Amino acid sequence: QFAENTLKISTGSGGYLVTLLAVFSGIAAPISGKLLDTRGAGFVLRIGFACSLIGTLVLALFAAKALTFPLVMLGLIFMGFGVGFSMGAPLNYMVLNKASKEDGASALATMSLVRSMGVAISPNIMIGFIVNAGTNVLPNITKAVMPPNMSLPTTGTDISPELIGKLQSADVTNIADRLIEFLKAVIPAEAQKFALPSIEGSRDLITSTFQSTINVGYSQMFIATAVVAFVGFALTLFLKEKRAREKA
Repeated sequence: QFAENTLKISTGSGGYLVTLLAVFSGIAAPISGKLLDTRGAGFVLRIGFACSLIGTLVLALFAAKALTFPLVMLGLIFMGFGVGFSMGAPLNYMVLNKASKEDGASALATMSLVRSMGVAISPNIMIGFIVNAGTNVLPNITKAVMPPNMSLPTTGTDISPELIGKLQSADVTNIADRLIEFLKAVIPAEAQKFALPSIEGSRDLITSTFQSTINVGYSQMFIATAVVAFVGFALTLFLKEKRAREKA
């Protein structure tokens, strides 16, 4: 969805970019396996969290503002490597090496449970950033294209819930068309010949305002993810110290 909004591509096409993330995750996985045998889980996890941290910050601070494919791609590359170096084998390796032989299966099951809880809970937390940004779309577009002291009407007998719903569910590829359709329904016929040409001429402004407003939510989401990655990276430093103490 972030890629669709940032690159102005149709809804559903962003899934192809997620495939790229999976490809780089697959490239990282065998490399992480080799490093596990020589450097240990702590080292591999630090690489994974560092890559995730860099990837999410690239998306939040640069791609969300520059709106270019190379920066989106760069962020996905780092995020893919982050997933490949932190999920799966490194965690299983760490758990099995830290748990006793008798508790190995229970330790893996507990880790799987915690990971499943994260997968179930985190999307609900992260979507809050997008929903919050979405509430600012119409006010920001109104401020950008409407004359001062005027606003888009959102209530009235002539405004159907279906019309409001279509406007609120618009994406970057159709926000201008949905807004014009909405205005045609709410602006008196005699005033349309003055208002609609101005709105038609502001298509690019409407689209860019929509993009930037929604991307504020995505940026906040990625920054929150970067904080989680940083915490993970910091915790892996203690793994290294613990291994050193055990050897001593």
